[in-house]
Amino acid sequence: MVLFQNEMELRAGGGFLGSYGILSFEGGRLLNFEIKDIYEADGQLKGHVEPPVPIRDILGEGGWFMRDANWQASFPAAVLDIQWFLEKSTNRKVDGVIGINLAVAKAILEVVGEITMIDYGEKINKNNLFEQAEFYAETKFFPGSGQKANFLSGLGKQLFEEIKNLNSEKQYKLLEALMVQFEKNELQMVLNNKDSARILGDLGWDGAMYNGKCGTDRCEADYVYLVESNFGVNKSNYFIYRGIEEAVDITNTSIKRTLKINYENTAKNTNWPGGDYKNYLRVYLPTGINLESIRIINGNDVSKVEMIGGDKLNLAEYGGKTELGFLVIVPVNSKRTVEIKYSSNINLIGKEQFSYLNYFQKQSGFGDTGLVVLVSFPRNYQVLQVEPSASMVGDKVLFNTKLDRDVRMGVEIGK
Repeated sequence: MVLFQNEMELRAGGGFLGSYGILSFEGGRLLNFEIKDIYEADGQLKGHVEPPVPIRDILGEGGWFMRDANWQASFPAAVLDIQWFLEKSTNRKVDGVIGINLAVAKAILEVVGEITMIDYGEKINKNNLFEQAEFYAETKFFPGSGQKANFLSGLGKQLFEEIKNLNSEKQYKLLEALMVQFEKNELQMVLNNKDSARILGDLGWDGAMYNGKCGTDRCEADYVYLVESNFGVNKSNYFIYRGIEEAVDITNTSIKRTLKINYENTAKNTNWPGGDYKNYLRVYLPTGINLESIRIINGNDVSKVEMIGGDKLNLAEYGGKTELGFLVIVPVNSKRTVEIKYSSNINLIGKEQFSYLNYFQKQSGFGDTGLVVLVSFPRNYQVLQVEPSASMVGDKVLFNTKLDRDVRMGVEIGK
């Protein structure tokens, strides 16, 4: 099963599911590639499926359908839900699921070149893909055609035909491009065969949550995974810019963090496809943290601050992580900053060396996001090693990078 996801309406698994494809193989040979509209499958679902609470209460869906099934933060878990819906709706089973975002289509277009979509009367290339996808986001029917038209499904089918006719040189370039998209989490694959699934997991291509740990008590493994779901029924992610800042303060007895996610909605009005960014945000952090506060600061008027807690906060454990879930609304032409303060207990007393490892996991469909991490440590320690390269700002280590893929960073300090 191939999921065509539109990250202009971001969902946990990558983007909103408008359509899907079924790839059929026999003996390693491709037999067929069918494109299906996801609403047709949803219309065949019998009975009621209770949706996750945020989908029910924020998105306003009375039932759960395949179009909203890429909900789980870990893609292999979402795939189980998607395959269940596929079987219940269409009575079909598949051997695995591939998630493809618009960014993957853009990478393919860079290799195959411009294509003509006859039904739309448009020429699509890597430079206008996002604009055309935004324009046709809600198109349902072609003029003069009885076939339901979904831009992504039409694009996917045409690209598939182009790929079949590539020469060997371009096939190699395409393979390279797709591997980059796997590394950037824009392309995800989950297979039901256990051996194949293990290989994909080892490569980090299955979209599973990362579970690395430290092997000694002289090391602390940190983790941040931001998972956004656009519940505004619009394509406002096209207009959203975000940046992430984290201050990490290592003391002899604790690691204190201040995590900030800065949002800017550049849409000028609420006209389609823009609008307010109604973002159900889930933040995954290590277990055992001490949560101090969650605030949403109005970037247009910093005196306006919303405290998140009580009924506004869903605090749970998921995948061996602490899950913080809450709604963040970024109105058009506005800025908001989410600030989360938390800490962990450690003990550096008597330790000559200590390593701090931090892993930022990138959500599929997240797009390029600036990431700045500033790490401070006790004055009686000095930096022995950093990875990747970083700058020293006074006696602090500054990492300035992009969250365009999963990011690993580490600081080793010693006396």
